[in-house]
Amino acid sequence: MDNLVSVIIPTYNRSHYLPEAIESVLNQTYKDFEIIVVDDGSTDDTRDAAKKYKEKVRYIYQKNSGLPSALNTGIESSKGAYIAFLDDDDIWKESMLQRTVETLEKTREDVGATYVDCRYFKDSDKNKLIDKEMKHYSGDIFEKLLQNNFIPVNTVLVKRVCIEKVGCFDETLPGYRDWDLLLRIAFAGFKFEFIDEPLALIRVHDANMSSQLLRLKRGALKVIEKFENMHGKSLKKDYLIKRTLAKRHLSLGWYLTLHGYRDEGREEIRMAVPMEAKQILQKWIAILLTSIHNVVLLQKINTFIEFMFGQKNPYRNR
Repeated sequence: MDNLVSVIIPTYNRSHYLPEAIESVLNQTYKDFEIIVVDDGSTDDTRDAAKKYKEKVRYIYQKNSGLPSALNTGIESSKGAYIAFLDDDDIWKESMLQRTVETLEKTREDVGATYVDCRYFKDSDKNKLIDKEMKHYSGDIFEKLLQNNFIPVNTVLVKRVCIEKVGCFDETLPGYRDWDLLLRIAFAGFKFEFIDEPLALIRVHDANMSSQLLRLKRGALKVIEKFENMHGKSLKKDYLIKRTLAKRHLSLGWYLTLHGYRDEGREEIRMAVPMEAKQILQKWIAILLTSIHNVVLLQKINTFIEFMFGQKNPYRNR
């Protein structure tokens, strides 16, 4: 069982998607795996959808406790030396596990995880794959990952020893628990290896995250705040975390201001502690702009700033 991969599929009321996810694992060219489906209190026929695979799938039902809890239940029940996570509505190409396992076996001992490129698709047109053209990195990726959450957890294969060292998903966070986990793995000194092949397909729903953007921005801020209070930081990591935290405060403050929450936005901007001259300038410009009561005018100014910076607003996190 030295090379066993535990594939954890958390699910909730997605019986219409779940079989496609399971079958994408069963169709893998690499066969040394176990599939653990954790049903987080579904009220549809998810149980039947999973049970039809009999001994090929280990089905665990739990009272509805949220996605991170379901993932942690899967980890605690797993046996593999490697762990992978697959959302119940996403799909892997058949060589996903083969390529990731081979890569981890060939790399240095300090490489704790490998991840692949991915493509996005909509239900309305599964044949049209979207490439978001994100930049990817190998090696010590903590700084890059801190700046930008560029690794979907469905693209990752991680060694069990990493989870044992840094812990499971943080169920107390309001969002971005997968980013937090990967950051903790990188913070602990484990390296990452990127495989430049689109072996994971991620479903995009019409109601996806734009409607939840404020909640996500606040969730991201909570993740960075957590690392600010973490022990064992080098001076470089401490600086990177504080710089990123300032950027996140500016970003959230500017977002609130643009959407009419001027007082809340100004308070968030004031909480930013600049770590470099550019951030000092950004903070004072933002504070001055929050004195403008006309939201339409502010949005026009925002458009101008994006134009001047080549569509890269200095207050925006991408």
